[in-house]
Amino acid sequence: RWSMMVDCANCSSVQRLGLIKRNGFNTWLCQVYLPAAEEGGAGALAMVEDGVLENPVVDEIYGIHLRGARLVGEMELGVGPVSASADSFTIELEGTGGHGARPHQTQDVVLIGATLVVQLHQIVARDIPPMEPAVVTVGALNSGTASNIIPSIATIIGTIRTLNEDVRDTIFKRISDLCQATSIAHPVEVTLSFRENGYPPVINETEEHVNNVRESAEKIVDPDSIFQSQPDMTGEVFFLYLQRSLVVFSVSERQVLTQIGPNNTFQPIVTLIDERDYCTTLVLF
Repeated sequence: RWSMMVDCANCSSVQRLGLIKRNGFNTWLCQVYLPAAEEGGAGALAMVEDGVLENPVVDEIYGIHLRGARLVGEMELGVGPVSASADSFTIELEGTGGHGARPHQTQDVVLIGATLVVQLHQIVARDIPPMEPAVVTVGALNSGTASNIIPSIATIIGTIRTLNEDVRDTIFKRISDLCQATSIAHPVEVTLSFRENGYPPVINETEEHVNNVRESAEKIVDPDSIFQSQPDMTGEVFFLYLQRSLVVFSVSERQVLTQIGPNNTFQPIVTLIDERDYCTTLVLF
């Protein structure tokens, strides 16, 4: 019988493959470092295609993800949604550029694009039921090269996060509707594209195996340090393993320090204050 543990933390120092036979059990443990994350690299897909779950066949797979919201030695675990779907979109606007002193002679894609950004951020507030978690974030609006030139091209890129497939479909449709309406309201060309093969949510569906992990964790950390997990709107490529094996996904907390304060890992400089969680992870599994 084979089990697998995947450390999905991008800054993990545990980046090796290893096989460990558990004492007293007819079980082998295969530890795998997962390359690429929610940005679209689909590292798990490459691993699956290379046969990481085969020869021998893996019966169970467990994932751990870094989040900086808690202290070292704390973890979250539970049945239900763990992370959101992760989709991305690109909107390209093409109008008529010109001199900044003569805006009436142009179709200003900067102004049109900025208006569209505001409208995109209104989708969740006015088209999605308040009790349904959802996020639409525009990560960039790129256009222009000079202060006195109105450009002819602008590009908007953003991400969509949901826990519900119907909500996901609604947001896709509303973005398409807004792009179509923009092209009607303004004489500009609007091109919308969604990234193929976006990531669906990761969901723990098997209470028995979640409880097994909880029981193991309580042997090495304070039971009061194990919290009920709450859905997080970050994405996780770990979902690709769900198609092949029984999955349990947990969150191992690790204190980090960034330029703007503790526990915000999406910053240019991230410092791991304490790496003891690596040892906790290895002992747990």
